[in-house]
Amino acid sequence: MAQDSIMQLKPQLNQSFDWEPMPDGCLLFSQETGQILTVNPTAELILSFCDGENSLDQIYGDISKDIEMPRESFMETIDRFISEKVLLMDPAPAAS
Repeated sequence: MAQDSIMQLKPQLNQSFDWEPMPDGCLLFSQETGQILTVNPTAELILSFCDGENSLDQIYGDISKDIEMPRESFMETIDRFISEKVLLMDPAPAAS
């Protein structure tokens, strides 16, 4: 999948995870698996935009207004959350 197509995907937080704010980020706990993840403030900011409505491109643009983060680091964070099943991705839009 081309990078431009990937950036149009709209991630959504997996609803099996509970989100507990902490002074230096947040704690994510999966009710399904018992998995616990600690998340730093930058990753927490990224997750706060993952509502299924914002594309990866929109999320990156929004967080770039507040913090300096290379796109590669942003995508590594997204990839980690996908592999940990914290984020669910909508399928790529069908070509017309």
